[in-house]
Amino acid sequence: MDNIGEPEKVTKARMDCCLRACLDQWASLQGHRSSDLLKISFVLKNYDTNTHPWIYGSLRLKHDPTIKVNVCILGEDQLCKEAKDHGLPFISPRGLACMKRKAKLITKIVGKYDQFLASPTIMKKIPRSLDAALNRAGKRPFVVMPGESLQDKIREMRVVVQFRTKDSPYLLFPIGNMGMKLQKLSDNLEVAIDHVLSLLPLKWDNVMCIHIASKKGTWLPVYD
Repeated sequence: MDNIGEPEKVTKARMDCCLRACLDQWASLQGHRSSDLLKISFVLKNYDTNTHPWIYGSLRLKHDPTIKVNVCILGEDQLCKEAKDHGLPFISPRGLACMKRKAKLITKIVGKYDQFLASPTIMKKIPRSLDAALNRAGKRPFVVMPGESLQDKIREMRVVVQFRTKDSPYLLFPIGNMGMKLQKLSDNLEVAIDHVLSLLPLKWDNVMCIHIASKKGTWLPVYD
């Protein structure tokens, strides 16, 4: 593992052993599906969310986790037309303007979709209340530039996960699905640990434990 200070803290052998145990546990569960997500959790220490800045960011995984992403497009008329042609939900400038000071509608929209795509011009027109809600939820819109394909952008988004701490020193996000090969899961796990540690001011001294789990499985320790 790179850029995390002390590689021996979590060896590749330890990661693979934990992943095998997680896969075996998942296979024994009733109603398991290959699309079930594998999630990673970080519990932080020496880190007070009331006094320290929130940890947040976007992580590009090495392998496509094939996570189903419900995307909403925020755009000008042309982008909205393209979204409609592809059967994608969208919100026009007029729709955004109608959301000002409508807290219930904003909460509904932010909760309904996993990610948002927006044109550069629309990014400047997003109401402050919606922008704040998207940031709190870790769903700040990805920018789609003029001429970029919406479908290509959505495929790109599938390997990007967003995360952030909120009121507690805790991070939780998906790194793959249970139908993926062990090596690909191991690669994604390594990338996730490296990236989160790069954001922590004290690196490993900010980490209490790291666990992984499938949808219905129990949390298994990668580091504790």
